[in-house]
This record gives sequence, C-alpha cells and structure tokens, in this order.
Amino acid sequence: MVGEAENGEEAVEAYERYQPDVTFLDINMPVKNGVFALREIILQNPIAKVIMLTANDDTSVAESCIYLGARNYII
Repeated sequence: MVGEAENGEEAVEAYERYQPDVTFLDINMPVKNGVFALREIILQNPIAKVIMLTANDDTSVAESCIYLGARNYII
C-alpha cells in the first residue's frame, strides 16, 4: 500500500495505522515538521525505516535526523 499525508501529524497517525515498510518524510511539513514526526515514529517503533526526503540541505538538520533514527537523508 502507498499512502500520503497532508502534514506531519497525519504522517504519524498513518504510520501508526498502517505500519509501512518504509516511510518518507519531508522536513518542512505543516502542523508538525518532519523532525518531530520522525521522533514520534521512532518512539512507536525504534526499528522503523524512515527516510528524510527534502530540499533542506542544512547539515545540522540532516545529522540530527540520522541521530534520531532516520535511515537516510536525501536532498
């Protein structure tokens, strides 16, 4: 199944509901940004496969996402 969320809060809810094999998150999402969504998903499932896919090329943000549990950070 492939799904899409309008914002970070919906992304977390969709992850909880569907438990996808891989989740792609953007950093810049309304309601709850990608970093906060990542944090909540990893709290639900520490081995979740989350990939950050974003135009944000800030190295410190990329490093923090990897530290929080993202598998990769693609710009």
